[in-house]
Amino acid sequence: MNEQIVVDFKESLRNVPGVVPNNNPAGGTGGTFRGFTATTTVRNGMAIQSYQSDPINLERVEVIKGPSGTLFGTSIVSFGGLINQVTKKPYETLGGEVNVTLGKYELSRITADINTPLNSDKTALLRINAATHRENSFQDFGYKRMVTFAPSFLYKASNRLTFTVEAELNKTNRTTIAYHQNLQNVPGLTNFKDIPLDFNRSLSGANLDAQLSATNILGEAKYKLSEEWTSTTNVAYGENQIDHSHQIYPQWGNDAGGVFFNRSISTYGPRIFTSLNLQQNFTGDFKIGSFRNRIVAGANFYNFRSFLRFTATGIYDKIYPNSTTPIPAINLEKVNALMANATQTNTESTQSAVSAYVSDVFNVTDRLAAMLSLRIDRFTNDPTLANGVINNTTAYAQTAYSPKFGLVYQLVKDQVSLFGNYMNGFQNVAPVTQPGSSVIDVFKPRQANQWEGGAKFELFDKKLNATFSYYDIKISKDTRIDNGVTIQDATSKSKGFEAELIANPVTGLNIIAGYATNNYKILNAAPAAIGKMQAQVPGKYANLWISYKFTRTALRNFGLGVGGNHVSSSFFDAANIITIPGYTIVNATVFFDQPKWRFGLKGNNVGNVKYWSNWGISETLSQYLGSVTFKF
Repeated sequence: MNEQIVVDFKESLRNVPGVVPNNNPAGGTGGTFRGFTATTTVRNGMAIQSYQSDPINLERVEVIKGPSGTLFGTSIVSFGGLINQVTKKPYETLGGEVNVTLGKYELSRITADINTPLNSDKTALLRINAATHRENSFQDFGYKRMVTFAPSFLYKASNRLTFTVEAELNKTNRTTIAYHQNLQNVPGLTNFKDIPLDFNRSLSGANLDAQLSATNILGEAKYKLSEEWTSTTNVAYGENQIDHSHQIYPQWGNDAGGVFFNRSISTYGPRIFTSLNLQQNFTGDFKIGSFRNRIVAGANFYNFRSFLRFTATGIYDKIYPNSTTPIPAINLEKVNALMANATQTNTESTQSAVSAYVSDVFNVTDRLAAMLSLRIDRFTNDPTLANGVINNTTAYAQTAYSPKFGLVYQLVKDQVSLFGNYMNGFQNVAPVTQPGSSVIDVFKPRQANQWEGGAKFELFDKKLNATFSYYDIKISKDTRIDNGVTIQDATSKSKGFEAELIANPVTGLNIIAGYATNNYKILNAAPAAIGKMQAQVPGKYANLWISYKFTRTALRNFGLGVGGNHVSSSFFDAANIITIPGYTIVNATVFFDQPKWRFGLKGNNVGNVKYWSNWGISETLSQYLGSVTFKF
């Protein structure tokens, strides 16, 4: 992340095989992998509420895939897995760094990471991370303004007991992004590159925006019960508030005047998500006879509440994009005037889950390890409340048991291993506000049988690490997206192959490479959907990053890196009519890293490739960054 001058959280995900980083039309950040989407709602293994996430507070990003990810809890992960943000922790010495980054599209960014002990015996430690980020769009309208403040406090009460409290406060103001609808109504249009609009043209306006804020507070108490057992108690409270968000939905059609789109606007806000996550874990590492056991056992409580005020603002204007008349920017004052005569709807929903789980990895021999796991979830969905009216038909409760089995056998001890695992489980589906609608749809949990097998290699004195795996996930009560609308009527299967390589063949040379495939097909649903590919899920992915840092001669500490990503095409709609084209982008960097300072230059998308995310959103053209870091 430091080499690549990552200033946007989603860019850190480009190094993970099989992951397509993206921002959804509502502004949420995340990635699609193994056919499913995961967002920035997991931090240190706990649920939080944050649409936007700044990388300033991240020590590392973990993408935990498949059955291993599912064990984190059905309320916060997908069948594909989860994206876990591991935050920076205080340490015992005074230190830190200040960074300034400037770039194309008026990007300006200042960050600080300051750590200090608060007392002489270094039992009280404080670390503060902060960032301010300003950036305009490559299009004619668009901007992002983000401020993040993240303090973390660690207190060593004794040799056995440690407390950690941290918070992350984020405030974001940005222009909203148009999300196309009904493209299949345009004769002859089958690909996003054929949309009759200039790629650099925004359908928004300079002051049509979204105002978001997030507050997340996490606490941990870790107590060493004995040499073999540790108790960890966690609590996480999250609140994400959208003061207002004017969403643009171009509704495409064709009439006597030709191809047109209506700029339909819906206004969301205030929209408030709150969550409370309590967790108690006991971890042990001990022997019974000659069998080594590594156990985690615990319980988890999760509560999620959503409140939404929705205003169907209406159709702002009708545009014939092939005419000589320019497309005007949307005027906020006119939008407010439309809102004044529109009907507001207030809806509220609450979900909760109580869980217990145990997982044991034990060594049958020094080469064969087996894992047995079981998670029990009691999931409750309260009746939704719409304009003060309770809808009891949306209420339900379910108890589910999720067993998991796994084996690892070392063909060559500590170098070559074969692995396999199987899990039966379910995933809670968060309430969905349908595009351009006041309706918050509540869905039943999805059920899945998933298995995975492969091989791991750690060779040449750990200079070469590689993983190859194949997975198969069959889902019942699956959801699918049709023109942005989420429908739950499908039985589906997602299967694929993943390969990852991490190599350090010589001192200073680092290689990260990956390749993945995915086939996510609907087996049973409405007749027109059977056999179709799941919308917005690409079929092939590849990533590569090669960097070299000189360790000798006059070029010592000078480095350079180059790499890129390839993502194949996908279908935008459930009918598989509209294609989002595939793309290949290349990034490059040079840097000079000294003990007291660091300087770097970075080029993103140096080929100036026009491409769209798997949500159908235009992505940034070439951008160049310069970064200076002062260390102490």
